[in-house]
Amino acid sequence: MVNNIDDLDAKDLGSAELVEERKIETDKWVFIEGCKNPKAMTILVRGGSQRVVDEFRCRLPASVVPLRKLILFFLIESHCLLVCE
Repeated sequence: MVNNIDDLDAKDLGSAELVEERKIETDKWVFIEGCKNPKAMTILVRGGSQRVVDEFRCRLPASVVPLRKLILFFLIESHCLLVCE
């Protein structure tokens, strides 16, 4: 985990065809598309204070497992629909 963008090194980064900030309603989101090896994921966190970022870091592990299960469920379901139809 990197707390400061100045601490990033080339070994911390992957490659992507497009990294773009898009405004959706009133929020700004960073989209990373065209990744060379999409088997990994990066979570970018921007908080109003270090306390907000620290709180997110504490809660992240508990939220990743259900999210992973949900993604796998949809991948299996969509594959089944393609094969079965």
